[in-house]
Amino acid sequence: MRKVKVQRKIHEGHVILVNPDYPFQHEHEEEVIQLSENISLARTAGEKIQKSLEEIHGTTKIVYVSGKRSFQEQVDLYQDSLQENGVEFTRKYVAKPGCSEHETGLAIDLGIAKEDIDYIRPEFPYDGIALEFRKIASKYGFILRYQKNKQDLTKIGFEPWHFRYVGKPHAKIMEEKGLCLEEYIGYLNQFDGLQNTLKVADGEEGYEIFTTDQEIEFEIEDEIEVSISGNNVDRMIVCLKTTKELV
Repeated sequence: MRKVKVQRKIHEGHVILVNPDYPFQHEHEEEVIQLSENISLARTAGEKIQKSLEEIHGTTKIVYVSGKRSFQEQVDLYQDSLQENGVEFTRKYVAKPGCSEHETGLAIDLGIAKEDIDYIRPEFPYDGIALEFRKIASKYGFILRYQKNKQDLTKIGFEPWHFRYVGKPHAKIMEEKGLCLEEYIGYLNQFDGLQNTLKVADGEEGYEIFTTDQEIEFEIEDEIEVSISGNNVDRMIVCLKTTKELV
């Protein structure tokens, strides 16, 4: 047995909600890796996206269009879009500076490899190699962040090219339940404390998830893996990777 301490660090982790109501706190930026000459991601997200494209043999067919951006890069993109595309377009497709998932290093825009690629709205359809990626995205911890029927909640238009790393098993749960990240954060709040966990199975792996708004300490068996993330709102999300028999 070993002790696990959950500190109240609500602004950091892979399941943080970032939107106009809950801006990204830049002091919690993760170490990054380079995906290409000009594009980087937070290390875990970057390693997972690379492995996913390797699985479907898509490394030459799918390109990284946009990854991590600094706050200033988001400012420049937002202002340029206002001038070139107008207010309505910009509000629909470009997050306000400080409120963009790209600033976290956990979001990636993907496009089909071709000569001319739209930086803001790259082509990423629902067939061919793009469909192959969509089929395995949640396996590697990615969700389609801005769904077609969730604009009222996300405040961003439908973006079939924008994928966000939240990790396992969160991506699979959201996919199966049809939840956007805003909804998922609210959904998890009902699982409050170690005695009231969400139990899920994902293939041969089992998980128990709970949230807490307190700093807590508990004991678990040595072989159980623990991942902890803030939600960037008010709580910590604790995920225990167990065995399928425990779910």
